[in-house]
Amino acid sequence: MKQNLFLAIAVSLVLMACSTADDIGMSIRPSQDDVAVVTDSFYIAASSVAVENVFSETDKPYLGIFYDEVYGSFDMDFITDFHYYKDFTFPAKSASDSLYVVIYYKSFFGDSTAVMEATAYRVDLQNLDYSQNYTTDIDISQYCSMSEVLGKASYVPYDASVSDSIRSLSGYCNTVKIPITSSEIRETILSDASLMTSQTNFSQFFKGVYVKNTYGTGMVLDIDSVNLELYYRYPPDTTKVDSLVYSTLILPANKTNSTVVHINARVDPVLNNLADTMLCVSSPGGEMVKFKLPWTRMYERICSAGAATNININYASLALKALDVMTDGSAYSGILDPPDYVMMIKESDIETFFAQSSYPLTGVSTYLGMYNESDSTYTFANMADFIQTTLDAGPDSFESVGNLVLLPVTGTTNVAGTDATIFHEFYPTGMMIGSGTNKTYPFRLVVTYSDL
Repeated sequence: MKQNLFLAIAVSLVLMACSTADDIGMSIRPSQDDVAVVTDSFYIAASSVAVENVFSETDKPYLGIFYDEVYGSFDMDFITDFHYYKDFTFPAKSASDSLYVVIYYKSFFGDSTAVMEATAYRVDLQNLDYSQNYTTDIDISQYCSMSEVLGKASYVPYDASVSDSIRSLSGYCNTVKIPITSSEIRETILSDASLMTSQTNFSQFFKGVYVKNTYGTGMVLDIDSVNLELYYRYPPDTTKVDSLVYSTLILPANKTNSTVVHINARVDPVLNNLADTMLCVSSPGGEMVKFKLPWTRMYERICSAGAATNININYASLALKALDVMTDGSAYSGILDPPDYVMMIKESDIETFFAQSSYPLTGVSTYLGMYNESDSTYTFANMADFIQTTLDAGPDSFESVGNLVLLPVTGTTNVAGTDATIFHEFYPTGMMIGSGTNKTYPFRLVVTYSDL
């Protein structure tokens, strides 16, 4: 499913990359009008740097703890509030049975047999702010004192008791059900009709939950949704007291507004042992690659025959090969796969882009590379306009471009496939790529241009 996530975007990038094909077709010109077409390669000096924190906006939360000998350890949990059910009223003589925080997931990362425990704490200090852009280093203590444990649940991510026929159904989801033991919460939801008249009223009473892994390691849940679910019963006919109907009030997590992924105690040992010939990209909140394109060198070599305005950049591509190796070059023995998508963006545009996460975003240049399993590569093949515009502006503009970064991303497209919402990747991934000094798989930009 993840490989098809940006299919529409990938197709658009290919079309963009092919849009300069007419510029390369020189054979139809008379011989006296031949235009020199040159392809040149430029090696790029780059470094891997730790990601201090990232915007935690995402279309799904994560929960769990994992350790990898190369890419380090990460502990992910989440804090969320719940959306009220507008104008909902309970039938007459309803009685509550139980209340749960229910976590739904179809996939997970790591050990399928790991015994885990999830604990839900009541958010009791302040509400999450719908207008704020939270990052993964959010100070949980500002929202949750962790003084009220709502409930705990032990689970194994893969429930072997579920038959394959049930598991293969399209609507099937694994669940972790955390029982809320407080009768006061469920009885208030049942009896106070004002809670369902506005989000403010509901959130003032129940600010949300902070869900944390409190036992176990080696596994991360890739969560699809989280609900607050109240199970209740009522007589369908008040004159027939022996008959009861059982129903459920479902209040979904406000994940599009205020579900915040928190990463605790991220450790990045790879940076301490990385060879000069290797670069590293990993998630969640792990490493990214930072570099500057060699603008001066490119300008001198490409534009040496004349003014930059007489040069036409026909094609420019950046290719990366994911290497399945350890920091010392030996075979990687872990289970992290390369990210499905890597995005290149100016470092100065990161905050602007991820605060909105809209692709494409006016005024912000972004380039997506999709992982090709057949040759383990990412190709950024639509960079000709970027190179052309920068070279045309001349040497005085080069410094203003600043650093570029490569970081793993994920996201969703709209129904038409014309726009996307892109987030930082929180699913565990990791890969090595060659640096500009790597003799076998160098980090380099290939430019094809013509002197007009």
